[in-house]
Amino acid sequence: MTAAERKRCGAIATRRMRCLAMVAGSRHIRMLLADGRSGFLRIEHALRVDLEEEGVISLEETRAYLRKITVDFGDAPVALVLPQEKVSSQVMELRRRDRRGVEEALYEAEERLGSDREENLISLHSLQAKSGAKNSAWVTVVREAAVEDELYRLGQEGGRVEAVQTPAACLVNAFLALYPDERDAILIDVRRTVTTLVIVRQRQAVHAAPLGVGEDVFSEAVMADRDCSFEEAEHWRMEADRLQDWSDTPRLQRAVAHFSEACRQALADWAAESGCPEEELGQAPCWLAGDVASMPGFARVLEEDLKRPVRLWPSLESEVGKVPLGHYAVALGGILGVLQPRPAFRETLLPRSVRDRMVARRRLRLVHAACLGLLAACGLLLTTILVQQHHHQQDLRRELQRLEVAVGQIAGVDQMLVERSRAYWETLPYILQQKRNRDLVLALNAMAAIGEREDVWVLLLADRRSYLEGAPPFRSVAAGREREVLLLHNLVAAQTGMVAELGLPETLGDAITPIGEVVSHLRGTEPFSTVDIMPGNGRQLQIDPELTARQRIFALTLDVTTLEPTVAPPSPRARNSTPSLRFP
Repeated sequence: MTAAERKRCGAIATRRMRCLAMVAGSRHIRMLLADGRSGFLRIEHALRVDLEEEGVISLEETRAYLRKITVDFGDAPVALVLPQEKVSSQVMELRRRDRRGVEEALYEAEERLGSDREENLISLHSLQAKSGAKNSAWVTVVREAAVEDELYRLGQEGGRVEAVQTPAACLVNAFLALYPDERDAILIDVRRTVTTLVIVRQRQAVHAAPLGVGEDVFSEAVMADRDCSFEEAEHWRMEADRLQDWSDTPRLQRAVAHFSEACRQALADWAAESGCPEEELGQAPCWLAGDVASMPGFARVLEEDLKRPVRLWPSLESEVGKVPLGHYAVALGGILGVLQPRPAFRETLLPRSVRDRMVARRRLRLVHAACLGLLAACGLLLTTILVQQHHHQQDLRRELQRLEVAVGQIAGVDQMLVERSRAYWETLPYILQQKRNRDLVLALNAMAAIGEREDVWVLLLADRRSYLEGAPPFRSVAAGREREVLLLHNLVAAQTGMVAELGLPETLGDAITPIGEVVSHLRGTEPFSTVDIMPGNGRQLQIDPELTARQRIFALTLDVTTLEPTVAPPSPRARNSTPSLRFP
């Protein structure tokens, strides 16, 4: 295999899956396992099973033996290749390319091939327009029972069968994938009792025919020429080039000539049926596949008889060594029909039972995909919940740490509050005294303003407590001065309101109006909150009657705003250490 051929094989793009091709034969079963999960074709294993050598004779022995082999390949999908003699393929002309044209072509195929759609499987592959035909199709017909029998014989009736194909279609797929620059070719696959010949023109299959001659005719001819067993005859013709001298093997010479004549006749039949002269193929090479491709000298003789070049398929690298495509070209084409996203030649010969299983598997895959999607969604949701819970727990830990720090600081805060309360209550008497001083100054200012009136005299300003307890009245000016000092001292120390005595001349006819004006004026003056006229029974005679002999006396109660503590007193425990509050 040349470097260019190896490069082409490694560049075949595939679907990402594995595939096992099984080429059914009466004596030999060829298996090729390929892996396309990397996106490109890679051969894993190649196996040729000789049922006679293995002593497998009966149907059940064949099934059991093949199942024992395929179990090592896992659950790889299977591409089954039917024997060419069990199918019928030909090119037909379509009147139209739509669905109706296909139906007409299938009906015509049934009539020409004597088939029944209820009993046969029909595959139609559209071809590009060629000379003399606008709409052409490759039609393949096979009995459904024959396909099911092959599946049963190979132990795959319940397996994962992805495709059922013919050797002709597989040869075309393998050739077009490996040699994208070749346009025309004659593909020949020689088996034990039958040979498949496919004609490719302009990179599309135009003819396929099974030839009733296989490589067994060469071994049988050697048996007759040398009078030996079948196994000895096979070994003898494969060990050296026996086709240079025909003197000792006349029957072998006639067998090879018969094979060449069958190939020439197939080409002539195609030319007659298609109306295309055989010369249009020109020097299109013949690609020889099968065990006979390894027979020394056979390709040379066939090239001389057909008068066109004969080429051999290359070998592919695999995990088990080189795989000669001369033996596995059909198997490779079967794999490409499954693994390639768009194979050049696609056949659909699956029985109804296999198609039903494929539909069931697709539905099961959809169910599995839906379940996986649901599990993924549940997993994502659970992960989100767990992450949120984790973050919430972290937040709780941080809050707990802050609370622990705060709890540790509570003792200090309590002590600070106690100190604050103690300081406040120690300062409160001075604050209250300052307020009383201010209230007294404001009250004196207010009385001075009233004293400017000619109709009202201010006779007395005292604190309510001293006034109501009844201090001794003034008797003289000196006594009056002492009394004034006493009253002022009591005003400074008092915590209650004030009392003012006002005098009006007896000559004043209306005394209510001036007193009302004074009360209204004092009610809007600081520091008084309430100003009322004291009833006569509550008034005390605090002024010397000699001073008030010709006056009408009125007493006013003057309430001032109180100052309420804004801080609670210290706790009993702390209060024991706090000095008692006394007014100075």
